Amino acid sequence: IIYDAEKSGYKSELIYAFFMQSINYTNKGILDQAIVYSEKSLTLATEIKDSIWMGYAIEHLGFLNGLLGETSISIKYFKQAHKLYLSRKDQWRIGHVLIRIAEIYQEKNDFNESMCLYRESLELFKQTKDTSGLTIAYNHIGKVFREKKQLDSALVYMHKSLDLRNNFQDQYYLSYTLNDLALTYLELGDLNSM
Repeated sequence: IIYDAEKSGYKSELIYAFFMQSINYTNKGILDQAIVYSEKSLTLATEIKDSIWMGYAIEHLGFLNGLLGETSISIKYFKQAHKLYLSRKDQWRIGHVLIRIAEIYQEKNDFNESMCLYRESLELFKQTKDTSGLTIAYNHIGKVFREKKQLDSALVYMHKSLDLRNNFQDQYYLSYTLNDLALTYLELGDLNSM
């Protein structure tokens, strides 16, 4: 795909080819090469001022650095993507990158910051009527409540997530919500509700 894109002479095709190569390496777990190709995609996108592909490449670099345990670098990239999405008023992407940032804060047990970011993303998903995003935000808010040992609140948000996921048959993420619900009921000692 890269060879064909190089032959075409169109930088936009090459940006896409580099980015897809990065995704390919990511899926194979070859993260150093995934970073190389995301950086190539970003360089070309920046060169032609393609803010859409710049955002995708920056966000993916944040994701890759997170996988490598480089949380400070990861947050830096996600915040850079957030700023770019804000400038484009891309509400959908803003919501999803806020989720990524919140996940990092949650891993660091900074529950106040993660909760603020999850709630902010929740409001954006409500505005854009993004059902998938809503299910993710509700479930993450529930998980923060569970980690704070506020199990009744955790169940409320996880059930909101479950109700939405059941309504549009999101089988992939449905298992995550069901797992989180089971863990919460287990902590409550309520084995019958699992």
